[in-house]
Amino acid sequence: MKPVIGKIPYLNSFPFYSGWEMLPVETVELFPRSLGELARSGKIDGGLLSLYDFFTVENEFIPLDLGIAARGPVKSILLFSDGPLWDLSGRAIAVTDQTATSFRLLRLILEIKEKQTGIRYTSDFSQKAAGMLLIGDPALVEKRKKRRTYRYLYDLSECWHNWTGLPFVFAVWAFRKSLSWDMQSKIRMQLERSLEKSLANLEKVAALSPEELGTLEERTAYLRGIIYRLGPQEKRGLELFKSSMVKAKMLEEAGAIV
Repeated sequence: MKPVIGKIPYLNSFPFYSGWEMLPVETVELFPRSLGELARSGKIDGGLLSLYDFFTVENEFIPLDLGIAARGPVKSILLFSDGPLWDLSGRAIAVTDQTATSFRLLRLILEIKEKQTGIRYTSDFSQKAAGMLLIGDPALVEKRKKRRTYRYLYDLSECWHNWTGLPFVFAVWAFRKSLSWDMQSKIRMQLERSLEKSLANLEKVAALSPEELGTLEERTAYLRGIIYRLGPQEKRGLELFKSSMVKAKMLEEAGAIV
């Protein structure tokens, strides 16, 4: 039986997928929160896991030094808001159901850093809330098309960096410990080959995505702003995020958003 490996279909993860079809694996392609649910239920053997979701299964998974991170703006984890961050107490914020990590990051920024209270988080986008959190490709589209009018736009990765001085890690590649070492090695080598090839020509990678995400130049610049190999600073940021969530008791609700 082939191992089941999870992929995220956002542009920011495309550099990992060149030559993916050569791997002897079954692939599931889902948004971050859904992949996390599969990891917790034992239905995938590895994948690009949202950082929050990785923390909920880290006793069962081995992380790689590969993932999605940024130092400063990432351009695709965006809070659209009617008010500034320090004036959102008691108001409603609509949160995409695709997110696990970015929702906790938003809560840390609003509830811990900005001391906001009584915020109502909802997954209902049918009516305009005081704020709206979007991630990945939908965030890029909304920023460009401005289908809903908001006065303020916050890049949560930039907010984290301004607050802590550290990069923010959004996702990590990880394998279930029961996956054979041979298979782990094959996948890791393919990821490294793909990344090396992709980073040498990010414009070609960006061209694989739809124009609604931005011009080719904008999409290429977006990919250039992402860190794919996680070093000591990224790991410091990762550990600070985890300890901050533990302190705020945000790791007790595996996968829950609203």
